Formats: sequence, structure tokens, C-alpha cells
Amino acid sequence: GFYSDLTVHICCIAESVRLQQMLANYGIQSQTPHQIEPIEIWPPSELVKVYEHLGYNTKLKLSGRPNRPIGVLGTSKLYRICSQTVLCYPLTFETNDFYMSSDLSLLLDDVRNDLEFLSKCWKLQGRPIYLFLIREQNLRGPQRNELLELLSQFKQGQVNGVPVRLERLQTLITSACLEHLDFLDEDTDTFEFLALKELESDNSQYKSLSEIPKAMNPIEDYSIKIEDYAKLNLNELINLLHSTTSRFVKALIMHELTNRFGMKLQIQDQTIEEMFNQLASDAANSQSWRTVRYCTSILHKTVDSLAPSITNILVRGKIITLGVFGNDEVEINKPLTPDKIKQILYDKIFPHDIYQAVLIQELIINISKYISTSPEIFNGIMKLRLGWIVEVMKQELETSRMNDNDSEETPEIYDLSPNQIKQLLNYILTCNCNQDRTVYQKRQLDGSLNRVPLNFYEQAWYILNKSPMGIKIFDYHLPQQPTLSDMTDYELNFSIKIEEMLSEIDEPVFRQIVVEMFVIIYTILCRNPEIQFTRVIEVDKMVNQAIELYCIDKKLPKSSKMAFFNERPSITTGTTAYLSRVCIEHLLNCSNLTGAASFYTNFTTETTCKIS
Repeated sequence: GFYSDLTVHICCIAESVRLQQMLANYGIQSQTPHQIEPIEIWPPSELVKVYEHLGYNTKLKLSGRPNRPIGVLGTSKLYRICSQTVLCYPLTFETNDFYMSSDLSLLLDDVRNDLEFLSKCWKLQGRPIYLFLIREQNLRGPQRNELLELLSQFKQGQVNGVPVRLERLQTLITSACLEHLDFLDEDTDTFEFLALKELESDNSQYKSLSEIPKAMNPIEDYSIKIEDYAKLNLNELINLLHSTTSRFVKALIMHELTNRFGMKLQIQDQTIEEMFNQLASDAANSQSWRTVRYCTSILHKTVDSLAPSITNILVRGKIITLGVFGNDEVEINKPLTPDKIKQILYDKIFPHDIYQAVLIQELIINISKYISTSPEIFNGIMKLRLGWIVEVMKQELETSRMNDNDSEETPEIYDLSPNQIKQLLNYILTCNCNQDRTVYQKRQLDGSLNRVPLNFYEQAWYILNKSPMGIKIFDYHLPQQPTLSDMTDYELNFSIKIEEMLSEIDEPVFRQIVVEMFVIIYTILCRNPEIQFTRVIEVDKMVNQAIELYCIDKKLPKSSKMAFFNERPSITTGTTAYLSRVCIEHLLNCSNLTGAASFYTNFTTETTCKIS
């Protein structure tokens, strides 16, 4: 297990006195923003505003620090800013711009990761102060016991092997790391920073934290479309907006109003934008995640740590593509600015699927965390096509629904909480050793993840070396020269070329069969080094020929691809037999070799090669 001798100091901040009293009933020591004055608690976004003035110079045309989020190392220090002492709560607790922190299970998991990261990476003077912000909403609902369990671990002094110390902030200040930000002019009045405000008990939503709302969440009908409201006039839409109890219907009506009049339309002293924000907050509190995602996407929001997460994936030699399955994709192979990422999400994804514009952001954040903590689960995956991953997650839920007797209880992907999305993603990345899966399902999963066997790209290089006319998949032709003279078999650029060629395939299972075909071609060429292809290797056509041979032998219609895709990769009767037959026929057609029958017999008597 993980162990560190650095003790992370934790201060619990309750957003109201009533919440503080409730926590005291469980023996949890906390403070309110008023009780730590004159120290101010800031959101991390306010610290970002301060750092925008670092290096700012109009004469030199320097714009200052870019608008980038402050990580947990930065928020664990005390700051002196314009004669004020400031402490920021971590980005994990930020609720202004995205909804992921509204899922308490995911938030608590992120807190544990933050503490472990701090314990490993803190190299500054003093000890880090981790400000644990508790909101009233956290103690409502089914996940409250998870919060109380973590708070109990704080009291005990250890969280997942990380030593922690829970104390009042005034006690922790003496051993904290203090940083003076003296690049701001103290005399100017132009700086306005918003500190965390204490929630007044009189303004709280419920009289008691343990009180459960009397009104149950209405049963939502998600089959309703925005087009259903296209013929209603303004007054009819507003009347329906006020009369309906369905949050999802409200979101659809507000979307229709936005399309007609824009976000600045005012209804009863509120703009549509403000109403969307309020609706998203209410839906998050009631765990109506589809509505939350819909509202967040309409508002064109992005999660703060998106750009650093993408960079974290890229530096590990991966490529990301953003897009909806079956539509155009945008490849990301270098770090991008937050504005550019936002533009791709809402120009390329949003028009095809409103939900995926935000769901893909969740995947990026989670993949970044997994690739840091468990890089081995990404072995064999160079290109992460996020639209394909969403599609295979949908199919996984559909398979679960079909296998489950109580199929109505299985939610769709957009109804899952962010933590359930994270768990489903982890399952998708790690589950292909499951014996219950059909051959088709295994190929579909590997194809969707773009997973290839060990040394696959080196094998492709060997094949290209044996094919002077190059390799072709659909319209993508990879010539032998100058490819081999410019690149080595272990070079990343060559692997990227192969992935570009495979990206021409728009069907995950067919992609995986093509990968199997590459392995078979390599195996045959290795065992017979004296032969080579004298024509272009058109891999997709060879696979289609193998499917035709299979259908003829099995007396199936020529279009019966599914049966072939679900066939085991056996050397005698399975897909390997038909793929190898086609490969050998092409080799014989390319050369003066004779004795096809004996050549094929010699190949089939060899030890069966492992495809995946």
C-alpha cells in the first residue's frame, strides 16, 4: 500500500452554522467562513484572476499568465494578496462551471486522489493545508454515509495510507506555506475578488438537513423532443414552462426559447441563461443527470481542468479524437488552449449530440486520471477515439439490459451519474478477459478502443518492407517509399501512420478483423521470408474476400458479415483459416510459386498464432 511520512493538514469548512452544528453531532470539527476571519476563502477561479496580472506589461505587450486552473499544490498554500490573507479551496469543490463535483461519490474519490497526490508531490516549505469544503447538499441524499465515512477517516488520521491531521485553521497556519503575491498594486481599486460567502440559515432550502423533500421527483419522459415545441408561440411556451413539473421539459422549452430569442431573453426578471443555471443546479441536487448534462451543454460549459488533462494524455504517447461515432472526428496530437478545445466540442460534437459535448469531457478527465494511476490498462491503445468509446459504453449498457430480467431498471448512458460513468469506463478498459463475452463482443470492444496486439506496429513495418507497392485500406495508401527510408519500425511517427490508415475504417468489428489480418500476413511472411507481395496489399478487400469464402462454405448469403465476425479465430475452421487462405492466394498470384495446397498445408500445421 501507499505510505508517506508527510502529514497533510485538513481544515473542514461548513457553508452554514446549521451545517456546522449537524457535523458536530457526528463529532466532526468544522468552521464557517465567518469564524476564520480575517482570513478569506476564495474559489480557485479568483486566484486565476490574480495570476493574470503576473508579468502583465502593456509597453512590452505581455498579457500575463494565461487563464489556466490552479491545481491542488497551488490551492494548498496561504497567500498574502493586497494586504489580505487568502486560502483557496481545491478545484475539486468548484461548482460554478461544471457539474461533476455535484456527484458526491466522485467528489470524495477525487479528494482521496488529491490527498495522495499532495503527499507524494509536496516539496515546498511547511505543510500543505487541504481545505475540505462541505455544503448542505452533501448531507442530503443516499451518499451522505460515504461523506461521513471519509470525515471519520480524517479524525482517525489516515486516508488510504496518507497521514492527515484535522484541525482548526488558526492552529494550522503556523506550519503552512505562505506566498506573497506582491505584483498587484495595493492602491488600485480595480481588483474585485469574490470570497466564499457563508450561507445564512434563514435562507437555506430546508428547515432541517435531514428533512427529505415532500415532493418526489416527477417521472420524466425523455422521448419528448425539442421539435414538439417548434409550433408553439412565445406565450404558449412561457405558460407551459411555468405549469410543467418536468425538469427535462423545462430544459427543452428553454432551449427552444434560446434558439428563437437568445440567452438574454428575460422572463420574470430572469434571463434564460440564469434559468438554465438554476435548473442545472436543481437537477444536480435531485440526481437528474440527463437534465444536468442537457442544460450544461446548452450553456456551452467546459470543465476547468480539460486542457491539462488532454496534455497529460498526449505526453504519454496517445492521440485523442473528438467526435460523435459515425461522424467526422477532430484529431488532437498536440496541446490546445481551453478556447480551442471548447470550439471543437461545440462546433463538431454539439450539433450531432447535445449530451456528448459534455459527456466526452467527463471521459477526458477520467482517462487522464486512469492513465496516470493505471497506465497498463492502455497497453496496445495509441488512439483514443472518444466517440467510439461512448458508443461501446452504450452497447455495454444495452447488453446488460438484454441480459437482465428487469430490463427497465437499466438506465441509459446519459442517465448515469458521473461516478457511474467513471466506473463504466474502467470496466470497458479492463473487462475483455471476461469469458462470458461472445467473440463478436470482444472484437467490438477491442475495435472501439483501437487496441492492437503487442508489437503490432513493428509487424506492420515488416509487412510494408515486404510489399514494394505499399499497403492500402479503402482510399488510404501507405507507400513503401519514402516511408521506410524516413521512419524506423519503433518510431512513433510510423505508428501514427498505421493508425491513420486504420482510421479509414468506420466499423469497430471490421477494424479488429483487419488487425487480425495484419497479424496473419506478418506470420506467413515471417515463416516464408523468401516471398513478398508484388502488388498493393488491399487489406480491406482481402477481408471482404475472406467473408465471401466463409459465406460460400457455410451456405450463407454473401452479406452475412455478422456470422463471420462472431466466428472464433481458429486456424482450421474459424476466421483465421479464411483470412490466411485469402492471404496465401494473393501471395501466389503475386509470384511464380506453385503448389498452393502444400503451401497452405504447411502453414496450417504450424502452431496457431495468437491474434489478440
